Amino acid sequence: MEDKSLSSPSKFGGVPVEPERFGKLQDLKSTVRAKAHQQRSLGQYRMVLGPDLAITVAMYATMQPATKGQAHWVHAVTNAPLTISSALIDNDTGAVLGEMPEADMQAPKLYFPNTKDAHYKYANFPKVYLEPHEIQSVKAAPPHTIRVLGFKSTSCLKEHHQLRSSSFVYPDDSGVPGSSQVFVALHSAMLDQDQVAFGVFARSHSGGLRLVALLPQEALSDEEGIQLAAPGFHVIYLPFADDLRQPEMDRAFTGSQVVEPTAAQVAAADALIAHLQLGEFSSDIIANPHLQRHYQVLEALAMGEEPGEDVMDDTLPDVEAFRAVGPVVRAFREAVTVAEASPSPGSKRKGAPPSSGTHSETFDDDACIRQVQVAAEAGTLGKLPISTLKPWLKAKHLPVSGRKDELVERILQHMS
Repeated sequence: MEDKSLSSPSKFGGVPVEPERFGKLQDLKSTVRAKAHQQRSLGQYRMVLGPDLAITVAMYATMQPATKGQAHWVHAVTNAPLTISSALIDNDTGAVLGEMPEADMQAPKLYFPNTKDAHYKYANFPKVYLEPHEIQSVKAAPPHTIRVLGFKSTSCLKEHHQLRSSSFVYPDDSGVPGSSQVFVALHSAMLDQDQVAFGVFARSHSGGLRLVALLPQEALSDEEGIQLAAPGFHVIYLPFADDLRQPEMDRAFTGSQVVEPTAAQVAAADALIAHLQLGEFSSDIIANPHLQRHYQVLEALAMGEEPGEDVMDDTLPDVEAFRAVGPVVRAFREAVTVAEASPSPGSKRKGAPPSSGTHSETFDDDACIRQVQVAAEAGTLGKLPISTLKPWLKAKHLPVSGRKDELVERILQHMS
């Protein structure tokens, strides 16, 4: 008989620690990373499957954006961390008053329209008072609850339905004993029948309701038995009907008629896409340049050194690759007709754009353009001053903001 019991998501991220079974360096790297980055649940939640059936699950975040750390105030002499606190001050003596009594905190709250709005400021609206228990009764569902509404085929779940990164739930017997057995039975049946569960999710009192889908994930292991994916449910956040927009149905967006591309334009676009393939591209190998620069400056300050040069930015386009496929890019540009952007209201009108299909263009400063072209051919654009680069960009109707290296990259991209 096949054992369908769920293996516990160990505190090492579901990767079993078996030092004697390391067959390659990647296994060692994954295990060391799992030890250093222990999985911590976001909390315990109730999964309601029926009127008299509820289990407890632990929720985990599958993706967390890395941001810069919060700034902290420190003492100028002792370097001790400081805390900011607020208190009520007596108007007469200046003494610090105590906290608000509990009875006042439980008093009815006054709800009234925004008095800053002139429309409501002079209107005679009645004052509305709500008791604390009345405020709680307004909430549609208790917090920390996933209420299952029903099941449908997995094929009805589309990729564009996902609003944000999903969460992951796993059974937790500490809240309701026997939750794992119910979870295993439901998980196995949904995998066998290729079904997905839909429900509503209330994270907190003030968070509101979210429409979610529970997509079962089967356990995945490699050839050596090391677990690569734990069994459980992915909580996919779905849009409500009020969140859906269809700009392609709006005439103000599409215009009175839709222009169909010609066969030559489609062929030029196919050639452009074929020549600009990224190969083995993955977003998880590209570091955030702003965050890496932040860490670099922090390390330099801690070591008492001057920050070095900017870190390598892998998000910048490959200028050499664009230059190599320059004929393909020009062929696509000639196949389609792109109108110049009209000047914004209040801005100075630019000169007439050059006629399409010609390579001769009129510049306000001929000496400037000659210097830029000569420097581009010699590969010495970085030696030109910004005052020489900006007029060339203005004549091409390109942005002139940014640092010097950004201007150089912009010129090279346009020339390619």
